[in-house]
Amino acid sequence: MAQPRIARVYGAVNVGSFRISAMVAGISETGEMIEPEATIALPVLGPISVIAVFERIPMYELRITVAGGNGSVSPEHRRGQVYPDGTVIDLVASPASGYIVDQWQGTDDDTLWTNANQVTVDGNKEVIVSFRQPKSLHVPGQYRSIHEAVNAASDHGDKIVVGAGIHRVNSIDFQGKAITVASEHPDDPNCVATTILDAAQLGRVFVFQSGEGADSVVDGFTIRNGSAVFDPCTPNSSGCNGAPGEDALGGALACFNGSSPTLSNLIIANCVAQGRNGDAARRRLAPGLEPVAGIRHEKALARGDEAPGRTSGEAGQVADVRKARDQQRLQPLFPHRGAEECKAVRIRHAGAP
Repeated sequence: MAQPRIARVYGAVNVGSFRISAMVAGISETGEMIEPEATIALPVLGPISVIAVFERIPMYELRITVAGGNGSVSPEHRRGQVYPDGTVIDLVASPASGYIVDQWQGTDDDTLWTNANQVTVDGNKEVIVSFRQPKSLHVPGQYRSIHEAVNAASDHGDKIVVGAGIHRVNSIDFQGKAITVASEHPDDPNCVATTILDAAQLGRVFVFQSGEGADSVVDGFTIRNGSAVFDPCTPNSSGCNGAPGEDALGGALACFNGSSPTLSNLIIANCVAQGRNGDAARRRLAPGLEPVAGIRHEKALARGDEAPGRTSGEAGQVADVRKARDQQRLQPLFPHRGAEECKAVRIRHAGAP
């Protein structure tokens, strides 16, 4: 039997205001659907019919406007412009002097605050762009701390200007904001040396953990006495159950979750990254057997003996306290017995083999 010949069938192309809706290849009495604009190889065993189905391309209106003035956008379609379905339009905003893009609405990515954006016309759409003036927030002139200024800053474009001096701060979190925190003259070495962010070993100075990018800027500081973990030699309390230690990542600052800020003109001094010790598991006392606070020298005064430097009266007082402690321990175990009976129980228990 002869091998069938192979022929290639190419998808048809859009024509004018029409586009391919479907293609059908008929082989004998069967038919096979082909994706529009696809290429397919068919075995030629006999007559083959290929049908291309076209449809009229829908047309949609796009309006592009500026809210509040203070800039322009291109193209500007305030009265609307009709485009074929699927058309991608490049948008370019031009803020007035001293202004930045505040917000895009109706675009393919409304989270952007860049001057460039795009919109795909797949329905009737309206794009709105607004502009605003970025703020300068001064510490300590307007705000008492960098933390307060970061909280008050907008999501992007604002600048926090920190005056010279020693600022006791730690764990400054940009919260995902594209803002700048800078000294008054970040390019001046003297200003950098005298604008000091001191964490006093209470933690690192900056933490970036919300995917901050290059528009999040720290510029022109001396960062000192940072610690990746506060008091690393003291384990976190685990309630006697034991707990693992804690990793130390970045004594001056640390970046998590893909954050990659811009850091410039920084002096970093005396910052450490020492991990926290783990907490050991410990045996708990049964209820009612908790130590009585204030009892010391129990071994030396187990029977009320005089310890060096104590009078017989003081030794007797310690023995009385020990007696009360023993009764407190045994009473919950024998709730129906009196104090003397509890004492007897203790003596018998102590003398048991």
